[in-house]
Amino acid sequence: MLEQIEKTIYKVAIYIRLSKEDVDRGYDESESIKNQRTLLTEYVQKLGWKYQLIDTYIDQGFTGTNFNRPDFQRMIKNIEQGKINMVVTKDLSRLGRDYIETGEYIEKWFPENNVRYVSVTDGIDTFETSNGNNDIAPFKSILNDMYSKDLSKKIRTAMHTMQKQGKWVGGKTPLGYTKDSPDKNKLIIYEPEAKIVRKIFNMASNGNQVGTIRDYLNSNNIPTANKSRYNKETFWGNKTVKNILKNKVYIGTTVQNKRSRISYKNRKIRANQEEKWIIVENTHEPIIDKRVFDSVQKMVIVQNYNRNEKKNMFLLDGLLFCYECKHKIGVRGKKNGNYYMVCNNYRRNSKLKLCTSHGFSYSNLEETVINYIKDLFQKIDDKRIELDVKNNITKYDYGKILQKLEN
Repeated sequence: MLEQIEKTIYKVAIYIRLSKEDVDRGYDESESIKNQRTLLTEYVQKLGWKYQLIDTYIDQGFTGTNFNRPDFQRMIKNIEQGKINMVVTKDLSRLGRDYIETGEYIEKWFPENNVRYVSVTDGIDTFETSNGNNDIAPFKSILNDMYSKDLSKKIRTAMHTMQKQGKWVGGKTPLGYTKDSPDKNKLIIYEPEAKIVRKIFNMASNGNQVGTIRDYLNSNNIPTANKSRYNKETFWGNKTVKNILKNKVYIGTTVQNKRSRISYKNRKIRANQEEKWIIVENTHEPIIDKRVFDSVQKMVIVQNYNRNEKKNMFLLDGLLFCYECKHKIGVRGKKNGNYYMVCNNYRRNSKLKLCTSHGFSYSNLEETVINYIKDLFQKIDDKRIELDVKNNITKYDYGKILQKLEN
């Protein structure tokens, strides 16, 4: 192994990471992007002319509990392209804090791709087989993972404590509210948007359906929250209007912890059961009178019902998207029993002319897709049989089968 180290010209990648959690907890200055870069650059330069620094990869604000980081993935791609054969980090936690995936890279992926990995402050060097620090690397990975788990628990506990006190800990505020400058955890009324909320509740109180309210807002060019705050070209939909009419925030009540991440390793969001919601009354000034809000809740337009309960299920459900507007394509029925497809964006907002209907036969499409898949698998089987014959596999009479295929 020492001969391999001496003969190889190393194309070095410096990898640097600083997560948002590191910043929030008041990280040590030595972990800053600047200091990591300085430390690692000097380290590579001292190694000599056989070590060529090819690139520096930096992920700032990304957690170490998963490897879905843009510059890390760019580095992996460059390794696969043969541009990199050595990776250097300040310590093992900069590479990652998930001990399973970190170990997968150090113990399997890097060796399989002939990549040397060095963790400077840990003294880890995967090409030095006699290096005792390599043996304790798995234990350090476990400790890094435990640190992330413990930190995640502390953050979640702190957030729940604040939520139970009625403090706003969300990011984007509801339409009609903004964060108080002296106290970022308190909602205050933002009058330009509050007028829109009052109009929506007034129309609902007067018996207008959600669709009617939606059309009024769109036809009068009343901006959505995304339009007024971020200048994003968005339009009012039934779901947006209905969510506003059901939101207790408008009577001064905060309802939080409605969603949560699956775990500290999995960043996906899932809905919590209602008993886990944290509800606190009288936390901020209401926009809507409680009597008005309660009367709207009794109306049909805000009642819960399962729109997704379909009479018919289709093979391609959830897989069809409009080429023009990128919204989902829905399958609709006709009186003659045939099914056709239509762009959901067009169906819901036909008056806005955001897209066209694209109405065409669903049955024809499903048949075409099924035939294509059958043909694809037939070709795969044909190639496998031909390969077996060439390799003189005689367990089955592939010669006769191949002869049939050729005929």
